[in-house]
Amino acid sequence: MLEVAVIGAGTSGLVAARHLIHAGLRPTIFEAARTVGGAWTPSSSSALNAPTKSNDNEHYYSHPAGKMWSGMTTNLSKYTCRFSDWPWPEGSNTFPTVEEMNEYLTSYSDAFLAPSKPMFNFLLECQVTNVEQLNTSSEFNYKVEWMDLQTQTCHSRDFGGVIVATGFFNRPRWPSFLPRNYDPRSHVGRKKYSKPQISHSSTYQSNQPFKDKSVAIVGASFSALEIAADVSKSAARVVSILPSVPWVLPRWVPIIELLRNKDEEGNIASKNNEDATVTILPIDLVLYQRTKAYPQIPETTFLDPESCRTRHKNLQSMVGSKQLHSPLGEPANWDEPPFVAISDEFLDLTREQKIEVVNGRLSGIDDAGNLQIESKQLCRDGSEL
Repeated sequence: MLEVAVIGAGTSGLVAARHLIHAGLRPTIFEAARTVGGAWTPSSSSALNAPTKSNDNEHYYSHPAGKMWSGMTTNLSKYTCRFSDWPWPEGSNTFPTVEEMNEYLTSYSDAFLAPSKPMFNFLLECQVTNVEQLNTSSEFNYKVEWMDLQTQTCHSRDFGGVIVATGFFNRPRWPSFLPRNYDPRSHVGRKKYSKPQISHSSTYQSNQPFKDKSVAIVGASFSALEIAADVSKSAARVVSILPSVPWVLPRWVPIIELLRNKDEEGNIASKNNEDATVTILPIDLVLYQRTKAYPQIPETTFLDPESCRTRHKNLQSMVGSKQLHSPLGEPANWDEPPFVAISDEFLDLTREQKIEVVNGRLSGIDDAGNLQIESKQLCRDGSEL
């Protein structure tokens, strides 16, 4: 039986392992944490306490687990954020919490990848350090090297294939003006960029460390807007720096349907006899609705200006005038593809002036700790120069 290495026991790794078994292959799953769940491992979980060397910053940033903060929920509902063959338990929140997501993935693993089953191998607390393709005619043409984090010993074995399921969130992405190997916890870049204190969204756990502070949050996607809303609960001042303007959609969207009276032949009897019914749906059920029956038309990889304007108009209809009359405003160029972020609180908090909005791209930090944003400059306290 051909053995395949699967690196990571998060969402992708688990489902990949299950389908490898279904195809008659034997997966070996490598996971650096003590349990499955990957990015959906709660930050307070003991699964993150795998032993590492005290100066091992690489392990800290390459570890996929613990990237979700306390109180975070999914931006997709349980109706689409799920495996097709594994339903959510009754009573689960429509938008599951981090803890519920972890329990869901654990139950999936227990059902299909139980340790008692002989058709696969689970190596927990084992961090892959290198993968090499071998120049051999053997079916085992990939060499995988890993470290056992419990014993601090190194191992290697040849496999017939490798699936890398470590996700998108292994390493933080820093602004280009910071050193390539910038690490706020080490000496690298610390002297020059000690003021203001810089942290990455992947290390965010709660708003308490920012209590009574002035905080600038850079970014225009899901994490940036949701963290800004959370930080505003304790910070003295929150400035949201957005390089682009997304459509900010709520998790729930009202859908209005017009019911018209029809005669016996199905014709509309009168346009004056209209009644409206309102249905509140999760945002993903609205965005993912099919307008045409299967099979679908080929996927569009390029959007012409007309298609972009149509998408902007549809997104505007979901937000209404709320975003237009907020400090964020609406995207200016409807000929370009739209960006979407999901947050229930961000727009309200900007209208209440609990979050200040600066449209622009962070281009640097001077020696005094002032943020440089294209043609604008912000002082360390968030005020504009």
